[in-house]
Parts: sequence; structure tokens; C-alpha cells
Amino acid sequence: MEQLTRTDEQYSQLVDNRLDQQIADARAGRRSSLSAKAAARYLGIHVETLGSWRRQIPPMGPPFKKGADGQGTANQSVYYDFQELDAWDKSRQGRTPKERKLQDAISREEQELRLLQLEAKLEVLRKEKAKLKRQLKHTNFATLAACVDEQDWVWDGSAIAGHVLQVDEPLLISAIDDDRVVSADLASALALPWADPNAREPFELALIQVLDDTRAKLADAQRAGDALRAQRTREALAQITPSATGQPRGPLRP
Repeated sequence: MEQLTRTDEQYSQLVDNRLDQQIADARAGRRSSLSAKAAARYLGIHVETLGSWRRQIPPMGPPFKKGADGQGTANQSVYYDFQELDAWDKSRQGRTPKERKLQDAISREEQELRLLQLEAKLEVLRKEKAKLKRQLKHTNFATLAACVDEQDWVWDGSAIAGHVLQVDEPLLISAIDDDRVVSADLASALALPWADPNAREPFELALIQVLDDTRAKLADAQRAGDALRAQRTREALAQITPSATGQPRGPLRP
């Protein structure tokens, strides 16, 4: 075995010197980031404490980055921007341990709140996307389902200005900003006052056409049902009506 060139104490001192050099270079502007160990030394905490903060969900402590550290060190998995680290440290200075603990708890709650807000926003966007898809599918109001499905209309303050998929973009943007978009099925929308009768007319004609088509389909279904019931009645009677010889006779012929 080769003779050791340094003791544990010497190695520890070398590490401390290199970490101190990182901090000095960052303060002098010769480097922009610190390793995790140097960051922990700069903050005066154990490196495991810093690691524990990073592993929290959501993460706590100062902002950190992963990957190459900007100093050409590609194998540095975690590093801290010095300016961000310094700003975070200054925000904690002058506080008692209890205040710092409470501030950490507040930071965690704020991060969790931001995540919940993002999740809520994502859910709203998904619902709006699904709603828009339904509207795009039924905008022509060619079916009864499209007519009874609630859709969005632009309200100008006193009357319907039109469907959200058909009005001019400036008008739609203004309605969205001023919360003047109302939801209603076609019949309810037509029952409201309209700013332009010419804009209303195509929707009224579409509803009339759908109702006429629905009535025609119902009438066809009624006639088909009546014919089927009559046929079944004839077949039933044919089975029970006796012939002249007293024997049941076969099915009646039309």
C-alpha cells in the first residue's frame, strides 16, 4: 500500500479551503454559482439540511438548479445561483430561529398554494377546452341536442350581440374582459332582446327547422308505431277467430 499523502484533517481543511474559494470568487464576481456544499457553507447550515429542503414537496429553501453549473462543470448535479442565494439569505437575516422556522413554513404554504392555483387553472382550461369543442360541434344548431345544450353568447349590456364563435374578435375580447358572456340554450337566447335582428334571424330559422324536423320524425315514428300495433292486432285476432267449420283458421290475409 502506498503511503498516505494527507490526513483526514488535511483533507477536510482542503475541502473547506476550496469551498471558501468558491464563495470568495462568487463575491468577487469571478463565478456566478456555488455548489451545494459551498452554498450550505455560505448559509452556515449543514449540507444535509440544504438537501432535505430540496427534497421537500414542494421544495423549500433557496432556489436551486440542476445540470451544468454555468462554470463549465458538467457533472455538477445541483448548484445555486449566487445572487439568488445571497438575496434569499438576506431575507432571513435578523430573524430569530422561531421567525426563520415560521418563515420556512410560510414559504412552504405559499409554494403549495401556487401549485394548487396552477392545478385549478389547468382544470378550468380543460373544462373550457371541452366546452369549446362541444360548441364547435354544435354551432350550426342542426340537431335538437345542439339547440338544448347551453352555449355562450355575447351580451352587450342590454341585448344579445351574437354567438361567441361568430362575433368579431374585438367585441368578444371586450365581453370576456367585462364578464359579459352569458350561457343559455338556443330558445332562451332567442327569448332575450337582440342588438341586431338580422343577427338573430339565422338562429331563429335554425330552431324552427330543427323543431319541424323533430315533429316530422315524431310523426313518422307515431305512424310506424300505429302500423306495427295494427299488424300485431290482426295477427292476434287471426289466432282466435274460428272458421266456418269450427276450426281455428290461419292468419288473416290482407
